[in-house]
Amino acid sequence: MVGAVQDVDVTSGFIDDSYPGHDLEERGKSLYKEILPSDLDIPFNPERHLALQDPGRFVSLAQLGYDDSISHRTVSHVAYSTPFRMLSDEGVEVLQRVLTLLEKYSRSSERIPSMVRGGVFRSQFIRGLATDPSISQFVSRHFNVSVVPHTIPHQLAHINYAPKELGRAVDLWHVDNVALDYVLFTTNTLDLEGGAFEVFRGTREEAALLHSQNLSLPPNRIDQWKAPAGYAILQQGHHVVHRAAPLLAPAKRVTFVNSFVPKDPNFPEASAPRILRAVDDENVVATEWALHRALRARAQLNSLIAQSDYSRPTEFYLERIKAIRDDLTAAYDLLLPENEGKEDHFGGHHDTKEKRVDASENQEREEL
Repeated sequence: MVGAVQDVDVTSGFIDDSYPGHDLEERGKSLYKEILPSDLDIPFNPERHLALQDPGRFVSLAQLGYDDSISHRTVSHVAYSTPFRMLSDEGVEVLQRVLTLLEKYSRSSERIPSMVRGGVFRSQFIRGLATDPSISQFVSRHFNVSVVPHTIPHQLAHINYAPKELGRAVDLWHVDNVALDYVLFTTNTLDLEGGAFEVFRGTREEAALLHSQNLSLPPNRIDQWKAPAGYAILQQGHHVVHRAAPLLAPAKRVTFVNSFVPKDPNFPEASAPRILRAVDDENVVATEWALHRALRARAQLNSLIAQSDYSRPTEFYLERIKAIRDDLTAAYDLLLPENEGKEDHFGGHHDTKEKRVDASENQEREEL
């Protein structure tokens, strides 16, 4: 177990009532024609559809090999949890029905063969699940940091479907383009042949180095997790190298990934438009990135306003104004068109077909 969890206030900070999250339904009508009709989609009700239980165990970033030198780039010392129950039986039934209806709108990318984006715009049930305050409180408590649903709406309710091609990974080895998220198993994975959620017991830098050398991640350093439908895993996805392993026999495997952002606007930014461009249309990326960073800048300005006092020296204001300016300059630079869409990953397309050397075998040969 990694430390005791604490109650964390999620009532103020990054987001206030003026954030257009309440307007997701109306915004969705201008983005998508593929919105589920009300007779096939019901409102999310946390009292009926949630069955939250605390995770049994957590793994820390230190246990993955990270040291204090990355503390300025992290939001918590927690890396990930073991699977825990999130949804009730009724919640699972409704979500499975909704995700089955949405699958016909799936698209692909270099990294992910079958996915649906923009789930919060397409379904009222998904919208309620992805933005439910009690889940935000739950995530905040276990990471010991105050969070809200991600302020880039397409970072909410990302859905992965297993590809029809057996032996092909559902998702490659990667780290997430967000700070914190949960991966919700919407189908039972316990009896599947393959299809495990896998975590590399190492750092993202180590995974990148092995991939650059055409080496696979060592199997003896990979943890595999399976769970019943309705169970989830919390993770600091920006620093946890993970993938969804290939299915080895035909089966239905669907996961629902929902992301969060710290309410403190001074935490490091984990997202990048370059990666979003690989999976979303340019108008979506530009609008949501600008909104996300404007909210962050507004929170920083509100903090400066609240701290202003005649007794403070000029240096106090220069330092804070410069930090806000630099943060906006970084947001501008990241959105420039030359930052073309590209998904980062560390391989892992196939378990049996990919002709790569196992890193542990390579080490053994070097020792000989």
